[in-house]
Amino acid sequence: MKKELYPLLLISIFLLIPVLSFNIYAQTTPFFVMSLQDKDKYIQTSESRVGAIITTEKSLYEASVDSMVVHDGIKFYRGYFISPTSYLGMDEANNKLYFLKDGNKYMMLDFNIPPQGTFTGYLLGTTPVQIFVGGTDGARYYTFTESNPMGSSSTTYWVQRSRGFVEKHSGFSVSYYGSSSHSWSSFDQIRFNKNGDTIYKAETWAPKISYTTGTTTKVFLKTFSVNTNHDLNTQLSKYIPAINFNDSLFIRYFYTNGIDSTAIVVKGIAAATPVTTFNLQLDSVKMKAGYKFKYRFTLRDKFYRPKLVLPSFFNRIQYIKL
Repeated sequence: MKKELYPLLLISIFLLIPVLSFNIYAQTTPFFVMSLQDKDKYIQTSESRVGAIITTEKSLYEASVDSMVVHDGIKFYRGYFISPTSYLGMDEANNKLYFLKDGNKYMMLDFNIPPQGTFTGYLLGTTPVQIFVGGTDGARYYTFTESNPMGSSSTTYWVQRSRGFVEKHSGFSVSYYGSSSHSWSSFDQIRFNKNGDTIYKAETWAPKISYTTGTTTKVFLKTFSVNTNHDLNTQLSKYIPAINFNDSLFIRYFYTNGIDSTAIVVKGIAAATPVTTFNLQLDSVKMKAGYKFKYRFTLRDKFYRPKLVLPSFFNRIQYIKL
């Protein structure tokens, strides 16, 4: 009988090791970390429905962590787009997110609970609620819903592993009347992992540039007109009048006669939308001496890490006498 117990004991020990390893990983690997340098650019969408009439409004915002306090050994940061005035802190040892209110900490999200599980937490309020975990291991959403005779309401937070919060959505509906919802969606973020390395995310929106080139000129004060747009402008112009997500237009130019070339000059111009127009004084001495003016444009947008768009070649202009 004793001989039979030893194999069983060994099997039990080996079965226990992966479980212990999993628990250690869950408790020592935070779902994401926070930093004083964290920043967000995000879009707030508000939608209301009364009967068959739906009204949608969109606004563009920026958020930046502006302060940090320590409470119960946890660093709490203020300035995240999901709640700019709240202090949020990650208990990295236990992989749980807390927020501060009136000097007390409240457990908001428990990242040890796998998708399809539930737990009791506090969604920026002091009343505990039942929270459902959905999504996948790397990209989860946390939802609280409640219903009453008047209607129903819901709040959902989307969180990506390492990256952090990417969206918050809240909605409310009234029976036989209508509904309203608000969502805060981040499209450009700077985050830092536990080692201080940057984790960056931006949507695929990009600047757009086009222009008509001319190969000859009879005057030395040259007017350039460049179409300078942006995918984000196109997405939001319906909701945000005169939005301009482009930052600067740059012209790079030099003079050359095929043998001799001048140094490249870079000139920046504030990018308008949908057209940027500016004047540039050409070098009349060089142009009259047979040099050609060669140039190209670069358009930069307003992402935290700006995107650039530029042609790979230089256009040229030569002088023709009147």
